[in-house]
Amino acid sequence: MPRAIKAPFDSAVDLDLGSFLLRRRGAVCVAPGDLLPVADPWSTRGLVALDADLVRRGFLLTSQLRVALARLSPTRLAEVGDGLLARIDHLLGADREHVPLFRRFPDAVPDHAQLFWTRQIRAFLLNQPRQPCSHCGRRGAEAGIGALAPCAHLLCAGCFDGLTAEGRGEHCPTCGVPLSTGTYLPEDNRIGQRAAQEFGGEQALRPLRLITADQVTAAMGEFDRLLARRTRSAVSGARRRCSTETTRAGNRAAR
Repeated sequence: MPRAIKAPFDSAVDLDLGSFLLRRRGAVCVAPGDLLPVADPWSTRGLVALDADLVRRGFLLTSQLRVALARLSPTRLAEVGDGLLARIDHLLGADREHVPLFRRFPDAVPDHAQLFWTRQIRAFLLNQPRQPCSHCGRRGAEAGIGALAPCAHLLCAGCFDGLTAEGRGEHCPTCGVPLSTGTYLPEDNRIGQRAAQEFGGEQALRPLRLITADQVTAAMGEFDRLLARRTRSAVSGARRRCSTETTRAGNRAAR
């Protein structure tokens, strides 16, 4: 078991644009200029460890974000992954102790990284079935959310049916691995049940989405949206004025 480490307040992390976009939009910027033409095999392998580290913190990579991260070089993926985990740790509370699963990522990704990830996903589904589909973002038992076999990425029945109709139902849309015959992992797995008991919560995973613009452009867009919003007092005042005018119009009609 790795030693627990404290996450002290760091203005370089807590107050940067990446943290702002993470808090406001649950989004991560990946600069188009950093993307390789195709996914890097080492980065694809390293993403399994990042998946496991994120799900331990209650976050989930969406399909578009994961595909983009796979097209980063291993060194760049390590920088982005470490920065993302640091921002999430501070978002969750710098007063907490955080236990990293894989200290040497991405130089060394242990073979049991997939087991950590799969076990945590099973635990989340058993405790709270209203998890988000990593492809479309829908959540809820009525959407038929399940963990794909063997990769355990979450996919709803609607997305699976749509991909199948397009002839793309034989591979996971998130990581591209061939799917097993049963499509979804069974929920009555002993490992999953044990993890669910240890987890003991009913938390819903928070999806992390992709922003392809640079951080400054994305942050300025979010600032513009914030400035364009009407304040709560202004909205309440407008509602009161509307109600008053409606009452007056009704009184005049009654006369």
